[in-house]
Amino acid sequence: MAKIFDTDGLERRVGQEIAKARGCTWKRKDPRERWPDGWINPPSGRSIPLEVVQAFPPQPGADRDDTKGEPWPRAYAGALDEVNRCYQETGRRPSIHGGKPLDADQVPPPITDPIDPIAGVRVAIKKKSTNKYGLQEARRAILGVHHVQWGRLTPDELKRTADYARQIGAPFCEIWVVSEYKGEPAQQVV
Repeated sequence: MAKIFDTDGLERRVGQEIAKARGCTWKRKDPRERWPDGWINPPSGRSIPLEVVQAFPPQPGADRDDTKGEPWPRAYAGALDEVNRCYQETGRRPSIHGGKPLDADQVPPPITDPIDPIAGVRVAIKKKSTNKYGLQEARRAILGVHHVQWGRLTPDELKRTADYARQIGAPFCEIWVVSEYKGEPAQQVV
């Protein structure tokens, strides 16, 4: 299956954006360690562990098997494989819509479901909140959410996300959202 995300680059970008917003520096994790994904280094004080997660658009009714990864990138990676197969066979490279390749004469279907920009962020926060970290480690860690769907969240969306994180008992000392779009500053949720 096609690889569609550079995990090391993603962790670096999210870490650097959060560090910049906090007036700190970011340090890459020790490659021999599984956790954390990096470190936020305040000008004075001890380093803070950083855990990074991607927030994908939720796929209603999709297979939510965490051992296989999120449904959206799996569908997208499968579509990329199909696009590459089509290109090798025909020399044409179709577009992708909704995790499926489109032929040249097809028009993408209209979006009929309401769009909730923070639904994927909520799923990502809940997923990381239920991981098997030691609770003490998680309480001193920053969670960086890479938001692949949108630009900046509105103040109301940030508040609803913070309320949700408190409601589910997310253990992180801070939660930040970093937009897919480069140049957008990181936004602190809690």
